[in-house]
Amino acid sequence: MTKNTPITKDWLMMGIATGVAGTLAKDLFNYGLYKKNIPTVRYASIASGTILGKRATFGIIPKKAKTRGELALGLVADIILASFFGTTLTHLIIKSPPGNEIIKGIAGGGILWATTLGFGNLLAIDGLARIKPNQMASLLGSSALFGGVQGYFLGKYREKMIEQSYPIMVQETSDLQFRKKRMAKKRDEQLP
Repeated sequence: MTKNTPITKDWLMMGIATGVAGTLAKDLFNYGLYKKNIPTVRYASIASGTILGKRATFGIIPKKAKTRGELALGLVADIILASFFGTTLTHLIIKSPPGNEIIKGIAGGGILWATTLGFGNLLAIDGLARIKPNQMASLLGSSALFGGVQGYFLGKYREKMIEQSYPIMVQETSDLQFRKKRMAKKRDEQLP
């Protein structure tokens, strides 16, 4: 019998959840920049173009998604990729000494920024290849926001994740032993 581990005690699930939260914050910030006519990189548009096989080297594609369906596909792709990056960043933050999780997250966002630009140029992804410096700056800001949001949540729930980061596997016959050990641990913590 397997006992379910709460999401706050599972670093993989927390990584996915904080990655999605960071992505939503990043995309809202990015959308705000776009609406204010500040040069930026539209992640969902780029992700949809990449998934649909649209590359700048072929010279056949627009810089943004044409339909809402393409944009939705790009948003889903961006969330999936960010949740993967979120699990990696979560594992690194959890394995590091406690404290300064927001700063560690912002540094991770900087790594995301460099990786995004590197792969964008390497794969000649339309919208990421040879972008302007002001677009790079907005990309850095939104990547730092992604990491900062993730670091905030990881700092808030760090102790719960460190307590137990793997599910407890027990047999039905050993449930009594499991409860006795847990009660003994609580008792030992309460002793002066």
